[in-house]
Amino acid sequence: MLPGKKKKAARRGQNNKVNNNAYAVQHKSSEEKKWTISGTEVTNYLDLYIHGSWAEQGTKVRASFNLGGKYESVTFKCYCPKDATLRVYAGGESLQKEINIRGGAVAQEVTVPLFGSNELTFEGEKTTERDQNTNTDIFIFNATVQ
Repeated sequence: MLPGKKKKAARRGQNNKVNNNAYAVQHKSSEEKKWTISGTEVTNYLDLYIHGSWAEQGTKVRASFNLGGKYESVTFKCYCPKDATLRVYAGGESLQKEINIRGGAVAQEVTVPLFGSNELTFEGEKTTERDQNTNTDIFIFNATVQ
């Protein structure tokens, strides 16, 4: 999905406490195995997962990637079946973009400046109340860096 070495995903809850009800997973497969996200077939994606019934509104999850300062921008699509917020940071805690995702809407294509930063971080936040039947999965896919 993205070049560079993936850093260990941090599970964050309110007040930056570790929350076992949220985690980030990067899925990769061969060309034969494809997933469909928002009508697009993909072979790899990042899932920022927040559990529906156990995680409170405001629960956050992060995934960071070491880019080695080689890139100026990242372009990707994002989708979530529930309302959520996605934040993209470059170089640690420098917020570059905040995206309010409307649950179930067509995937948005987003370009974010990186300014040659060493680190790219995606942070997903659950913006809905607890729901026993639906998890908050923020999918990031078709990512390219330039």
